[in-house]
Amino acid sequence: MMIEGTTSSGFKFNVDERALKDWRVVRALEEVVESENDNLATKKMEVAMNIILGEDKERLEQHVAEKNDGFVPTDVLMSEFTEIITSNKTLKNS
Repeated sequence: MMIEGTTSSGFKFNVDERALKDWRVVRALEEVVESENDNLATKKMEVAMNIILGEDKERLEQHVAEKNDGFVPTDVLMSEFTEIITSNKTLKNS
């Protein structure tokens, strides 16, 4: 099943629900939470983003850059990504 939505900043997304349950995503996000190494956490977050968003990851980065004078602040990108991965719960509760 595909999950479609729009983040609060206007980014339109369409992700495969199966990607949100992919073991590699679960493992990567767990390592992000548990990591004390920022570089490792960043790499693991990128793994999760690549699996969930695929080619749309670059579109998300471009969207964030357009909203932030050409820059992609990490906190803003993570906020957008968090909205996307938690949208499944929001949609099911609607």
